[in-house]
Amino acid sequence: MSTLRTDDVSDPARVINETCLSLFESMLHHSPLALVAWDGDNRVSYWSSNAVEMFGYTPDDVLGKRTEDFHFIHDDDREEIASIVRRLNAGDTHIETRTNRNYHKNGNVIYCRWYVAFTQENPTYRIISFVENVTDEQAAIAGLEQSEERFRSLFANNPDIIVIFSPDGRIVDVNRAIERYGPMNREDTIGHRFEEFLYEEDVQQHREYIQRALNGEVLRYESRAHTIEGRELELLITTIPIRRNGTIDGLFSLIRDETTERQARRRIIEQEGELLESEQRLRSLFDQNPAAVFSLDDRGTILDVNQSALLISGFAKDQVTGHSLFEFVRNDDQTMVRDRFERARRGERLSFEFRPLLGGGRQLTLQSAFFPAIVDGNIAGIYFFAQDITARRLAERKAREQTRQIRELSLAAASSSSSNAQLIAILEAGCRIFEMECGAIVQHDFEPRVDLRFDRDPADPMPLESVLAAAEAVSQAHEPIATFRSIPGDSAIQRCLGTFVSIDEGPYGILVFLSRDRKDASVPDEHRDLLALTAELSSNGLSLRRSREHLRQLAYTDALTGLANRTLFQERLRESLEVAQSRFTRLAVMVVDLDGFKSVNETLGHGRGDAMLRQISGRLLQASGPDATVARLGGDEFAVLLPSVGDVSQVEPIIARLLHTVENTYRIDEYEQFITASAGIAIYPEDGRDDETLMKNLDIALYRAKERGRNGYVFYHPSLEATVQMRLSQEKLLRRALEREEFIVHYQPISDARTGRIVALEALVRWNHPASGIILPSQFVPSAEISGLIVPLGDWVLRTAAATVAETLADYPYLRLAVNLSAKQLQRPDLVTSVERALAAAKFPPQRLEIEITESVAMVDLEQAMHVVGALKAIGAKVSVDDFGTGYSSLSYLRRFDVDEIKIDRSFVDGIGSESNDETIVRTIIGMGHSLGLKVVAEGVETQQQLDFLREEGCDFIQGFLIARPTDAQSVLALLQREAANG
Repeated sequence: MSTLRTDDVSDPARVINETCLSLFESMLHHSPLALVAWDGDNRVSYWSSNAVEMFGYTPDDVLGKRTEDFHFIHDDDREEIASIVRRLNAGDTHIETRTNRNYHKNGNVIYCRWYVAFTQENPTYRIISFVENVTDEQAAIAGLEQSEERFRSLFANNPDIIVIFSPDGRIVDVNRAIERYGPMNREDTIGHRFEEFLYEEDVQQHREYIQRALNGEVLRYESRAHTIEGRELELLITTIPIRRNGTIDGLFSLIRDETTERQARRRIIEQEGELLESEQRLRSLFDQNPAAVFSLDDRGTILDVNQSALLISGFAKDQVTGHSLFEFVRNDDQTMVRDRFERARRGERLSFEFRPLLGGGRQLTLQSAFFPAIVDGNIAGIYFFAQDITARRLAERKAREQTRQIRELSLAAASSSSSNAQLIAILEAGCRIFEMECGAIVQHDFEPRVDLRFDRDPADPMPLESVLAAAEAVSQAHEPIATFRSIPGDSAIQRCLGTFVSIDEGPYGILVFLSRDRKDASVPDEHRDLLALTAELSSNGLSLRRSREHLRQLAYTDALTGLANRTLFQERLRESLEVAQSRFTRLAVMVVDLDGFKSVNETLGHGRGDAMLRQISGRLLQASGPDATVARLGGDEFAVLLPSVGDVSQVEPIIARLLHTVENTYRIDEYEQFITASAGIAIYPEDGRDDETLMKNLDIALYRAKERGRNGYVFYHPSLEATVQMRLSQEKLLRRALEREEFIVHYQPISDARTGRIVALEALVRWNHPASGIILPSQFVPSAEISGLIVPLGDWVLRTAAATVAETLADYPYLRLAVNLSAKQLQRPDLVTSVERALAAAKFPPQRLEIEITESVAMVDLEQAMHVVGALKAIGAKVSVDDFGTGYSSLSYLRRFDVDEIKIDRSFVDGIGSESNDETIVRTIIGMGHSLGLKVVAEGVETQQQLDFLREEGCDFIQGFLIARPTDAQSVLALLQREAANG
């Protein structure tokens, strides 16, 4: 970019040229702001280094271009940005700072705040803007909105009465818990004063407490109220000021009904006399203590808690009493808390802080203490007291954070742009501030190692063993900042100061400064702050270095397995093709796809599934040989490139070895898992002379391998494409059949096993081909599933069947209609809406509809299946599980579905009378279904012996040729009429 001449405009004093912009960029280099300039034609004329880091685009990518020339402005913000640019070019200087969405070069959306810093007559630098990345700020705002939603949920569903008062004492809002105390809606109370529901003698006290709360006090007091029916309530009220911007603009009261508890307590006092009265006073002291109080036995079991303890813990009383106190202590605090408990058992009184495990996942810091309960000179138990000091600690952390930010700006301004140079500069500054000889960052992983170090005297550096010993001592100190006069096992070190360093909220290692002189080892508070700041700056530098290394790695490496990714694989393939062409040699490409890997994620979880993928990657890498390139193309699909092969006979042993090594057992945590793989192979030059053709033919070969039953491999051959062409041809015929209405619906009756009466019909689709006649579903439904035509076909079947049954069989309103749901239909977001439309058009009641979902289809996406079942049940339809017993996990998942019926697969019914195992399975399914409150249907019943067995075992309904074959609606009508005539 050439420097703008000052004589190019009429007023040189107002011109900001490239030299000025470079100066601005140097000043802003270590700030989060980027600098961008636009010329009079709205083209980018300046693009700072911070802009490169913020947006990923280099100056070569953007200079001289408008924003529409590259993927930069979010589509939804484009029109508004264009309007602002027009205003700026028109001379409007009152453009407010605004936040809009931009695209990073990698496609990610980032939120940026744009400041229009300067507009001028300079044609090259017409508009100059500062840019700040505020993506994290936007995420924080979203988090606050979620917190507000969670508060509203807690407010609405709290079993206690929660009231929000305005400053004049009127009710602004109240939850529905108030409706339990009389026939009054919460809306009727809003706008009233709460004192209207109190007894007259308690009103003045209530007003005084309200006024005190408005003056800033948090109050806990008792009062009495009356319901509309006149019943007296005894209430425990906690009133808290609501502060906004330092001003109290309302009150928040939590009101608990303690009427029953206090009445019972008074009856006990009356019955037990003075002794119980004394105990009651002690109990009142226990209950009303503003601190949380837990009464423990000598093993730490919680015997009793007061109300404050329940408020702090977030649990109900029965969720706390009878449990060990240590169940509510985090693992990292267990040793400390148990130590103090044991010392309290010996008579000591001990105070400490810790963060408990609380209800609702809340995070609090408690100031706590153990006190021995002494009776007749003996320790009879332990009292545990706790006060919430979270707000105090938060204020302290905020103060430290402010100090850190101020010092970070001053220190970072002098740092180098290079990550390692910046880290060395930080260590050098630390040595100078803390008067130490050596500063180092020690990565503390499996084997500690010095990542970076600085020695003030390079001619006399600190021994490596001393640096590692100091870091180990800091690590073992378990303190945020550790200081030592000497290090165990190293007599050379006389002073040491260290703390922990993290990267991306995870531990990385130790930041340590050490010296061999004998100066005072005490550390003033400001040095502790500076050490914390130094650690933070070191973390930032390490994070920046890791990010840069990670970006380089991501370009060519699969993040999960460490194998080559698709990009690197395609580059290697193209390079190998060039070599093979020049040397007239062959190469082989294989794609390996795991069979049924989705079920591994569903049963073991994605974490264990990822661990299994890493094991498989290692096996493939080892089995492929040193010259091969192994890549993960995505998901559970891998590719192997053999850059030089002789012929097919050389490739077959390799692919067989690969599939065999995949098939071996995997141990994932405590689980043993088995899996197989299928593979497609293509050879250059026979199966393609470029990478695109080879990869396309690989997919065809893999598809054929999967189709043949999996756990095998197929070499590409042109004849394989015939299968694909045949499927495409059948898809075309199916589309034409839908358009020409060549499909018909037959109905198979389902009868009551006990009475023999027909109670339902299952709708079954048939293709009435003009030339071939009736074609059964098994011959065309698979193609319909693959092509997606099953969705419109399924809609047509439901509409047709519902209309036919409603019209032709109108005299039999008790008949239910069963319709099958395919896997594609199950994934439709508008499924339930389409069902409702079809039923409404046919005037068919949803209560008579029964949707059948096969077990294997349901298990493909369990959560989606459960959602669909719930939505169908909500409109009144019934749901049954078809082909039951043939799926993945019948017994473990059935109880999670709100289904009405299960249908025993015909493969089990066929074995009745000949296979005892099948009879046992049928008997078990019937018993299990009834135990879960489900009806059971047996499919494929064709003999009287099968029917007698099913009736004897209590099967509810029967379907099969013994009852009736699938037929048209008129034939079903005749069958029903004969049934009615025979009584």
